Amino acid sequence: MSESSEHARRLPQERVLLSAGLMSWVGYLLLLVALAWAWGLVSQGIQLFTAPLTSVALQLPPSSGAPFGGAPLPPGVQLQPDDGATGTLYVPGLGIGLRLLAGLGSLLSAFAVVLGAWLLRRVMLSIGQGRPFDPANTRRLAVIAGLVLLGGAGASLLTWVGARGVLAQLHLEPNDAASPIFDGFGPFGLGSVLVALVVLACAEAFRRGRQLAEDADGLI
Repeated sequence: MSESSEHARRLPQERVLLSAGLMSWVGYLLLLVALAWAWGLVSQGIQLFTAPLTSVALQLPPSSGAPFGGAPLPPGVQLQPDDGATGTLYVPGLGIGLRLLAGLGSLLSAFAVVLGAWLLRRVMLSIGQGRPFDPANTRRLAVIAGLVLLGGAGASLLTWVGARGVLAQLHLEPNDAASPIFDGFGPFGLGSVLVALVVLACAEAFRRGRQLAEDADGLI
């Protein structure tokens, strides 16, 4: 075998190794970023659980003298307007269950971010190794789509449920003047739905690509 043919044979292998190494480093970087982001979310959840005052985000009208239909706030509870449309209710002395529920949304998002980044790294590694249509990639992308929904709209829903529980504990009924903020259809909630749909579309594209590759192999 001539030197030129040997070089031509080794060139694709070198490209695969280079691509696999690059994807590996990008995957590690993605995982580190996800861990840093998750640590911030975990710290936020721990703070909500351990802080003496539990905070509840509320939707307020621009001018609200009596946000709960004229009902007075319990002793020690403070309502601090953040801007013209939102405010934060600070509640002392809540039970462990409600404080844990208030912080679970952040912890759920952190779990979804870390696991989703780890699965995405596995997808990138298989692509770098020349196996983009590995059947496992379709399953990984489907799980990633579910994690996006869980960490976005799911965490927002859990936070909203916790806020409703706090108001119920204080015997404060939400009304048109003040109600817990539900971000399930806000930037993070709606965005998570759209991202999940895009990831599911990618999973379907990978599945179709696998079928085409198998059909092409059958024709050879």
